[in-house]
Amino acid sequence: MSASNVFLNVPFDREYEPLYVAQIAALTAFGSTPRSVLEIPPHRGRLERLRTIIDGCEASVHDLSRVELWGKPPLPRFNMPFELGLALGIHRNNHKWFIFDSKPHRMSHSLNDLGGYDPAIHEGTPEGVLRAVTNAFGRKSLKVRHDDLITLWSALRAVVPRVRRERGSLFTRAAFEDLVVAGQKSARAHFSRK
Repeated sequence: MSASNVFLNVPFDREYEPLYVAQIAALTAFGSTPRSVLEIPPHRGRLERLRTIIDGCEASVHDLSRVELWGKPPLPRFNMPFELGLALGIHRNNHKWFIFDSKPHRMSHSLNDLGGYDPAIHEGTPEGVLRAVTNAFGRKSLKVRHDDLITLWSALRAVVPRVRRERGSLFTRAAFEDLVVAGQKSARAHFSRK
């Protein structure tokens, strides 16, 4: 499946960072541009920002692995399922969407309206994310081997400390843009040498 713009619907927290970096690395390896609500300036309401970014994407990845109780007081994290519903409502039939989770069969208990749809299980690991993105976006015309993904993911991980130091967090507009640009540059350089 080829998509030039892919909306990433993921949790924004420190524990999720390794999976987030793996998703950006893998998507850029397959020639896609990751997009996120993070990149749109906050001068409009969040819902309108979400609609704008999702509308400009041919595909989306929705990681529901962190739909759990969180914070104080502990409340469920509804943002990821909400953004999945928003993407399905905006695009209807001409949008490819993929659900990722860390555990099999969990979605059938918490989101049974999607019965019959099996999410890609990444087991909460970056390597699992690389496999899930490959299964969703890999295609025969673009020869991206697993070794390529590992190389590009390692290259992107190497810039993470600098980005975090300069931006304060990986989940800011500037940090997201830095990671996407670094992933695209690494992918171009890597594949031009092959």
